Amino acid sequence: MSVAVFIALALVFIFFDKIKKFISIHLNINIRISNYQLLGVIIFMLSGALCFCSIISFAKYIRSRKWKRIRGEVIHSEVEVERGDESVIYTPKVQFKYSVKGVKYVSAELYPFGSIGVSVKRFSMKIVNRYKPGTEVSIYCNPNNPTDSFLERKGLTPLILGFLVGLLFLMVSVLLICGIIDDHFNVLQ
Repeated sequence: MSVAVFIALALVFIFFDKIKKFISIHLNINIRISNYQLLGVIIFMLSGALCFCSIISFAKYIRSRKWKRIRGEVIHSEVEVERGDESVIYTPKVQFKYSVKGVKYVSAELYPFGSIGVSVKRFSMKIVNRYKPGTEVSIYCNPNNPTDSFLERKGLTPLILGFLVGLLFLMVSVLLICGIIDDHFNVLQ
């Protein structure tokens, strides 16, 4: 695993060198930034996006506490399997229908922020077995936008973990951008 990470990091740094060389040749701009600093900028943007998405989802989670609960019916449930090179992700998919003021709606949102895929099939099966087609369910529905609905107001842990991981990577990226990590861990240059 550590060899694969080292190789991936080496390829990223080679790619960064090519980008810097292209910019200096074709745009006549001399970039004086280390590969670690460039990596820090990219990590900063990605981790910032992760923190932002976590905050937006947490805000929806909090707002949903005031939403009214209405009755609905499960129309489809299954575990979606996504196979990667070295892993398998199992995501519970539950589709349900409901009506508000005579208008019928269909949704598949399990939590306020969507569904969570996990590597343990048993977890996803437990959720799907709880929501068999034809089962009557209580749904959280946004009174201002009835298309915005979900089944369970659980799942706060992934939001908090997403935010904390994003925050951790934000701190690492600042260390990279400031050159602190470059000075102490100058491995590939």
